[in-house]
Amino acid sequence: MFSTKFIAATKEYCTHEKMIPAPMLRKTFVLEELPQKASFTVCGLGFYKLFLNGKEITGGHFASYQSNPDQILYYDVYDVRDMLTVGKNVIGILLGNGFLNNIGGQVWDFDTEPYRSAPKTAFAFEMENGVLFEADESVKTHPSPILFDDFREGEWYDARLEISGWTEADFDDAAWENAIPALTPKGEPNVSSAPVLKTMNELSPKSVKKYKNGYIYDFGENTSGFARTTLKGMEEGQKLSFIYFECLGDDNGVYLENLGFSGGRTRTRKGFIQQMEYTCRAGDQEYQPSFIWCGYRYVFVDGLTEEQAKNMQITALGIRSSVEIRGGFSCSDERVNKLCDMILRSDLTNLFHYPVDCPHREKNGWTADAALSCEQMMLQMNIEDVHREWLKTIRAAMTEQGVIPGIVPTGSWGFAWGNGPAWDCVLFWLPYYAYQYRGDTQIVKENADAMKRYLQYMASRRNEDGLVAYGLGDWCQTLIYNNGSFETSHEITDSLVGYDLCVKAARLFKTIGQTENAEYAQTLGEEFAAAFKKKWIKGCSVENAAAVDAINATSLRNGQGWPVADKTQTAQAMAIALGMFDESEKKAAVEELVARIQRDGNNFNVGVVGGYSFFNVLAENGYAALAYGLIMKPTPPSYGYIVDRGESTLWENMYDYGPSKSNVILKNGMPIISHNHHFWGFVYTYFVRYMAGLRFNPDGTDVNYAEVSPMYLDGLAYAETYYDAPAGKLCVRWDRTESGVTLKVSVPEGMRVKVCFQGEEELLSAGKFEKTYKK
Repeated sequence: MFSTKFIAATKEYCTHEKMIPAPMLRKTFVLEELPQKASFTVCGLGFYKLFLNGKEITGGHFASYQSNPDQILYYDVYDVRDMLTVGKNVIGILLGNGFLNNIGGQVWDFDTEPYRSAPKTAFAFEMENGVLFEADESVKTHPSPILFDDFREGEWYDARLEISGWTEADFDDAAWENAIPALTPKGEPNVSSAPVLKTMNELSPKSVKKYKNGYIYDFGENTSGFARTTLKGMEEGQKLSFIYFECLGDDNGVYLENLGFSGGRTRTRKGFIQQMEYTCRAGDQEYQPSFIWCGYRYVFVDGLTEEQAKNMQITALGIRSSVEIRGGFSCSDERVNKLCDMILRSDLTNLFHYPVDCPHREKNGWTADAALSCEQMMLQMNIEDVHREWLKTIRAAMTEQGVIPGIVPTGSWGFAWGNGPAWDCVLFWLPYYAYQYRGDTQIVKENADAMKRYLQYMASRRNEDGLVAYGLGDWCQTLIYNNGSFETSHEITDSLVGYDLCVKAARLFKTIGQTENAEYAQTLGEEFAAAFKKKWIKGCSVENAAAVDAINATSLRNGQGWPVADKTQTAQAMAIALGMFDESEKKAAVEELVARIQRDGNNFNVGVVGGYSFFNVLAENGYAALAYGLIMKPTPPSYGYIVDRGESTLWENMYDYGPSKSNVILKNGMPIISHNHHFWGFVYTYFVRYMAGLRFNPDGTDVNYAEVSPMYLDGLAYAETYYDAPAGKLCVRWDRTESGVTLKVSVPEGMRVKVCFQGEEELLSAGKFEKTYKK
């Protein structure tokens, strides 16, 4: 039962000006006999921890699933039959602010949303004979030791205020206050199908060093979650501070500059971000935060004596959505292997109910970030249920006109800025890749109406040239610090992405039998393509294919031939990838892209929108080695540069932050950017598709079909990949030998794999295969 009878401890909510402690709630009830069935359904706003008869039974960290409560109300259902006793029982709930009272979210207007309130809950206890009770004023409440909590800023905890045994049935709560009725949010009740957040790994400190009056604990890699600390011999009233951060500053100390924002919004609570303030009770104790997660490699602990520091135990808990790994890649280049580890770690540490942009500064569900990482995540983990659930909240946030905000969940922010086709593509790409890699048609059906509505909205935004230009553009360009300004025209990136959405939508609509919608999408896509070519492609109407071969690199550099008129790598690569050149023009178009790379100092000069197709375009058109070299070069901008610096996760921006090239402040040679963003991880698909040669379901029509065609790049001794396909585990490995190349393929039952090598083709069915191709 989805009870909508919400209660709270108080009408006042915690602010920066007035701290209101997180409330504890108790509901006692008596059973004369054990029921045959018993369930407890709860909606906790913002976050909750649930206890039954003294034992915590919360299904996962940071429940309930985060959402705008005026759009969707998320409930969790617990089977509690085996935890009940005859006689007195008690339900205990600890409530945090979570998304409901988003104190540190002023940048995105979360602090002014109409749903903001004190933490509240609704719940119902059901047995085979019906509902025994719901949340009401009989529930008892009391302030907890958590004096302040915000999932960006931190937590204040006073252990002296702990109340022993409050979750036990025989606890005397006569002095506690009664709960009060609270306003029911407008959202539709729902139960999340996304994997819950769990502690997936634990890290011990790699080093400890004295810093000022405290100690910095280095866990060796960027992670997300929080630390569990065991404290011994503490004095009552002793105050400790825990600061979580991801890179060291000039003095090899605490560095928070890259975790905030400019314009006076850097820090929101007296300089606090990812900071815990803990007041000790006397003696030994253990502490870990309840309602905040952090992105960090380091924890600075201040307030300990030297002896206490020696006896303290601190463990980093890696918390994330509990997805399973189902794919991987490795090769003889250890730098590439380190990069793949970084990509996977960046992906996993940014999964908190849905993909977030970073686990520290923002913790927002930026739509483009998830879309850009979608395919490579599908190749590495069972991400589809994460995407499926988040798409519900995306559809709920979508306006009647078809506008999608740039972050989800949100209240009112992100509709006028932060979105646009290159971000809104999330509504199409997530279902598309779930269908391509898992054959999932249900997710397509769930989003079909929203996709049609968005296509109609996008069509209404076309200008007099039949193109679109609204929203964000080619974000985080590698050679130009473009935080808000873009070298490549919005009209190019938006219109090309718009065309791509039409193509994907037409295929998806056709797959689920929506012929009329498929025809609409196809027609709209054709209109986009024609309009784009007319305005932006030079020479696209030339009929004589022989003329193309006569064009040399010099004339191309002078702007002749078949380049996109906007002279950027992003424009050229996207136009090639999306078929804006026919076969008679394509060779010259690719050569023009290579010329532009040379013009830019043999660097890739793209943002994340252009970068998504850039390396694959090179590989598809005979320049796989060039792509490999650009990816792994030791100087910025490159992935190799970040690997060589010893980073463990991907940076937000690959721009060269050298002193002569940037007006941003540098600390210890460290750019003021996030050091844990996942949206550059799309390069993983290049490694799988070209270096290992696995192209799974290449035309998107059969999840039981794949092609294997490795590039066998010079300098590599081997490359291998695996993917747990719907039919089973598919493996590919090649090794360079003295006589040639040995290729091994393992095909699961029910799959077919076509192996291609220098014009030879061989169709494989279930089994293990090995063949050596001579040089």
